Amino acid sequence: MSRPSVRWFTILAAVLGTLGWSSAALAGGFEVPENGTRAAGRAGAYAAAADEPSAIYFNPAALSQINGFALTVNANLWLMSQTFSRAPFTTTLSGGEDVTLTYETAEQQNGIFPAPMIFMSYDFGLEDWGFGLGVYGPSGVGNVDFPNADLDELSQIEVRDSAPRSYGHGFLVEDADMLLVYFSAAAAYDFGPVQVGLTLQVAWLSSSFQNGSDGGGFGDPQANADEAPSLYTPAIFDTSGVTGTGIVGIRYQPIPPLTFALSYRPRHKINASGTLDIEFPPALTGFISQSGDDATLEVTLPDVIRFGARWAFLRDGVERGDLELDIVWEGWSITEAFDVRFDVNTLPAGQVRAVPDAYIPKGYNDTLSLRLGGGFHVTDALELRAGSFYEGASNGNFFEEGAISSGYANLDFPSYQRLGFSLGGSYVIGAWSIDLAYMYVFSPTWEETNGQVDILFPLWVCQDPQNDFEREECGARQDSPLHAVNNGTYDVDYHLFSLGFTVNIN
Repeated sequence: MSRPSVRWFTILAAVLGTLGWSSAALAGGFEVPENGTRAAGRAGAYAAAADEPSAIYFNPAALSQINGFALTVNANLWLMSQTFSRAPFTTTLSGGEDVTLTYETAEQQNGIFPAPMIFMSYDFGLEDWGFGLGVYGPSGVGNVDFPNADLDELSQIEVRDSAPRSYGHGFLVEDADMLLVYFSAAAAYDFGPVQVGLTLQVAWLSSSFQNGSDGGGFGDPQANADEAPSLYTPAIFDTSGVTGTGIVGIRYQPIPPLTFALSYRPRHKINASGTLDIEFPPALTGFISQSGDDATLEVTLPDVIRFGARWAFLRDGVERGDLELDIVWEGWSITEAFDVRFDVNTLPAGQVRAVPDAYIPKGYNDTLSLRLGGGFHVTDALELRAGSFYEGASNGNFFEEGAISSGYANLDFPSYQRLGFSLGGSYVIGAWSIDLAYMYVFSPTWEETNGQVDILFPLWVCQDPQNDFEREECGARQDSPLHAVNNGTYDVDYHLFSLGFTVNIN
């Protein structure tokens, strides 16, 4: 092995030692354009323009165009704003009295969410080849943080109290954290005007989710989930899992100014397992307890097809700028619901009742994202970038819906139709490039009036009747005790600040 190869293997090993730091802060959730500082400055129009190691993610075929050793370290800093004004709800109490419940507007409490990523490439001195390693997460905000209910305080509030309630959002979500990391290795080969590449990945998921349920009805088949404050029952669901996936890419440059790029990431399923921890309110403490805590969650990430067409503006054979149009399709419709399964029992009054599995409907749409962006070389050292994108449903409701369809608005992954604008730039000093970008992502106000996400009522006796009387009473009931908890007004937007550097040593 030659001395240069030993040298670069040493550098690669040293950089790999930092990957644990990078993965610690990565997160997922629904993807918001876009990973990488240079890409963010172009509003994600980067599939054909990728000229540094983040090609591992955008299109691995481009690795064959990077000479020598290159390292890209970027950090996306997300600032997300989300509010929910739940619509009033009228419930009928057990005595026949109608009570209209109103709710305070809930505001997400997140600060800045950091999402670092690291990519590297090396050609090992092999002509026409390129290899890469990377660690990153999906582009977006991986945590949701809304106010948590104070159970002692709620225990003092009567169900008939007409004051606006502060915990109406809690039946959807109080807190959620999703850490999704892709550990990636890639290779590419240049066949001339056509380049091909493959990225192999291990995807690791760790998630934590907390929301509330109505803890009533454990002794009454005729009970309704009337959101009695004293029976608000939070639960925390923690899981983790791992799977394999990949990205295949092809790149075609028929003439020097024109480049086409196409990549595909297949759907991949993660079977996550973990625990469920129920926090019983004071009104139930001493009457009911939990036995067992096993829980499982199956998550399927979608197929993603990314196409880019780029035109470079050349002067005397030197690129002075470029313009690119990307089309990104994501197959989210495969996720009809989150199906959470429990091996957990509750013990009310000496009985053993199974906690029912939680079926949380999603009804996602496939999405289509149109991205237009480019760059301009002001000087040999300074490049400025700008871009814009729009993302909507690909099922005919392109301008009315995003991944979320009518009836299924929620606070965990607020993926409505989106419009984004970005600016960015790079300054080159020798082998180093310092990169900066800013993007604003806006979603129109979403009014949900036909909610399909029902309240959870896990302790209701009819979820697991224990004797003939309970089975008869539950079987005779004609109406549902449940009601939708996602009707209301949703507002969300994002500010993305991205910074990083790339070094390329030939």
